[in-house]
Amino acid sequence: EPVLEMEALRQAGEDFHRLVYQFLTGVPADQLERQAVVSGEIKTWWENFLDLGIGPETPGIYPETRLAVQVDGVKLIAKFDLIQVDERGQATIYDWKTSRSKPNRETQAARWQTIVYPFVLNGSGASINGGKPISPEDIRMVYWFASFPDQPVEFSYSSENMIADREKIKTLLGQIRARTEIDDFPLTPDFNRCKFCVYRSLCD
Repeated sequence: EPVLEMEALRQAGEDFHRLVYQFLTGVPADQLERQAVVSGEIKTWWENFLDLGIGPETPGIYPETRLAVQVDGVKLIAKFDLIQVDERGQATIYDWKTSRSKPNRETQAARWQTIVYPFVLNGSGASINGGKPISPEDIRMVYWFASFPDQPVEFSYSSENMIADREKIKTLLGQIRARTEIDDFPLTPDFNRCKFCVYRSLCD
């Protein structure tokens, strides 16, 4: 039952992300509400999002955007829920979260998403900024929680962050390369990681 509930929540999150993308690309809100299933948690999330004040008329928005950079010969790809670049060239990464609980700032800071997304935007942001690179100091990342709309978690970025993050990414890539030289990746001893893993049936 917890697995089924988790899968239902994941599907609701995907439906919400799709609603937001369609809205930001020009489909009117009232049309979406007539055609899509906007009820229960999704309805609450949707109403909270509309109160955020970001819409298709917001300048410099790039919803559901993929960017990539090369690190040690490996293509690192990030898919952003939304990037907004203002007239000063300052970029905000928005990531919509539909979890029922809100992680603390320290947990969020340690996530690979917090490390990778600003790093990728810094390395490839020129493609959405008229050919002009986006400096680390002009990047911030905002986690917006649909169930806690007034409690976003924001992170600024800097050149020091970028240098440190590059080393973290390179270290991880080295670990992955080393493990691909053996027959199998070692299984985690932490079974809590297995509870909702979609691959759990493969390794029992």
